[in-house]
Amino acid sequence: MLGLPGTTCSSSSTSSAGPPPSAATTPSKRSQRSEKFHRLLSAQSVNLSALRELLWSGAPDDEPAIRAEACQLLLGYMPPVRDRQAPGLSKKRDEYEELKRRHYCGAAEDVEDSEGRTAAEAAISRGGDAEAVAVLRQIRVDIPRTCAGMQLFSHPRVQRLMERVLYVWSVRHPASGYVQGINDLVTPFVVVLLASELNSPLEDLDMDTVEEPVLDTVEAGAYWCLTRFLSDIQDHYTAGQPGIQQMVLKLKEIVRRIDEKQIGRAHV
Repeated sequence: MLGLPGTTCSSSSTSSAGPPPSAATTPSKRSQRSEKFHRLLSAQSVNLSALRELLWSGAPDDEPAIRAEACQLLLGYMPPVRDRQAPGLSKKRDEYEELKRRHYCGAAEDVEDSEGRTAAEAAISRGGDAEAVAVLRQIRVDIPRTCAGMQLFSHPRVQRLMERVLYVWSVRHPASGYVQGINDLVTPFVVVLLASELNSPLEDLDMDTVEEPVLDTVEAGAYWCLTRFLSDIQDHYTAGQPGIQQMVLKLKEIVRRIDEKQIGRAHV
């Protein structure tokens, strides 16, 4: 599917929605599959049903922008009407900056106080929310373990980006809050959106050269895509995990229809 030096709280996410994928490559260099996506995505109003069907077999690997645009459209982050895309994305980025200022900032510098707490933890603690401090600490424990084999996710700028996204999401969704595993769910969005913004593969990327507005755009996009993605499965993470229980029952019913004997053996 599918990168801010320091822990900054500026509202500098001014990157535009960018040109449609059709502007990224010339028609003569596109694969036949890419051309199908270009025709669909260049429409004044994207047919989401047709896009979903075309995407079933995967997005082209040669054009990162196609994968990113399709992902954002189907998750409802990017409006399907092209004239509304730039203002719509700009509004959502501004909303995220406000959420970040409200819930995370007050901790613009990642330093420790006299009690060994970081500025973020100290600021949150002053608000009397010990649970929030515990959540932030758990996120910081989990992030270094995330995609440990991929160099991109070991870079401090990406780790701080993920920290802010995950913490703001947890505060905004107290029914489940942050639980281990959600850190892994944000990684595809970071990869897809960053590759699209840079229009290049990420294998040899020098994160120190990525401009801050690019990371601001990726961060806001990753937050909203994660939010939309989890909105349908949040009950997988609430007490008792009712969503998972329902999925198990559905799976059992599917197996029963396909192989009644298999269900019988499972009860033996």
